[in-house]
Amino acid sequence: MKTWAMAAASVAIIAIILGALVIQRMPGGDREPNTTATVTENAVELAISIEKRGYRSGENVDVAFLLKNGRNGEVKLIFSDSQIFDLVMYDENLAKVCAWSDDKAFLEVVTEIALNPGESRSQLLTWGQRKYDRDTSEYLPIKPGKYYLEGLLMGGWFDNQEAGPKRQGMRTPMLEIVILP
Repeated sequence: MKTWAMAAASVAIIAIILGALVIQRMPGGDREPNTTATVTENAVELAISIEKRGYRSGENVDVAFLLKNGRNGEVKLIFSDSQIFDLVMYDENLAKVCAWSDDKAFLEVVTEIALNPGESRSQLLTWGQRKYDRDTSEYLPIKPGKYYLEGLLMGGWFDNQEAGPKRQGMRTPMLEIVILP
């Protein structure tokens, strides 16, 4: 049952990403421009995608992450804990509002992921339009307005084991969203 659920979740994530890319690239079909942000470094691609740019207050914002190896050889990714991706939210003045991971704890274990050429890894992160206050342990709603989302890859990659880390983390360009009352 778990395998079927994981497969269904993976298909849903890929459908969101592909749907956003198709809509964004259709001639005259730019109904939802800028629903995908991608960065590529040394043929390793990190992308985040959202279904739309406008959300009602309190509505979940699902952000699909895709990490893809565009190299001809394997990429080995090393993470200092079990967190692979993070999502950071900024207000219209680009001040940090919160991060998806603010209320999360991760296993303190080195995590390694190897991606073969053309292979990818995906994950769906959901932001409930709340920010976590660490001092009070309360979830505070955010106000309607313009916000920016930035996707982060938390680990680094190696070209080979002797060379040491080639790159530490990646950041996508920001995606603009609007929270409506």
